[in-house]
Amino acid sequence: MNNKQKLGYLLEEKIHKKLLTTKYVLLNEKEIVRHCGHLCYGVDHLLITHNEIICIQDKWRDSKPSLPDVNHFIKGIENIIKNIKNIKHIVIKRCIGIYISKEPFGKYAKEAIDNENKKLNNIKYFTIDSICMDLIIVIFSRLIHGFGIYFYENDGDVIMQYN
Repeated sequence: MNNKQKLGYLLEEKIHKKLLTTKYVLLNEKEIVRHCGHLCYGVDHLLITHNEIICIQDKWRDSKPSLPDVNHFIKGIENIIKNIKNIKHIVIKRCIGIYISKEPFGKYAKEAIDNENKKLNNIKYFTIDSICMDLIIVIFSRLIHGFGIYFYENDGDVIMQYN
């Protein structure tokens, strides 16, 4: 495994550890595929709250996310929504898709996200990009917190988010 792959796994691990502190159901990519099927590849993390799901894809590459990358993510989310019924007691009122990358989105990839956000459905897409992993985690944490999802310390206290 080369250094870039290690950094990719590190980002994925940081995001997963952060999401574990929400106390909601959290699935990694393998668990998502096991519950929702092979057409759901392209989503690294699935957070299931009381009435929404949050699908996250994280990429640590030296290239911009491309149109095929984004379309793969969008299609994965659509398939998760269709197949989420395999997980008990889930009623989805809203789905949030978050694509995280080291590099900013390419023109056509950004247009694809913008086009999806214009559709009148219960899916909203967000993008985060930065060459600083720690900044990604801060931005990601604030975004999630803005949806009313809180992070907790081991003793059960809420971790405050500051602007």
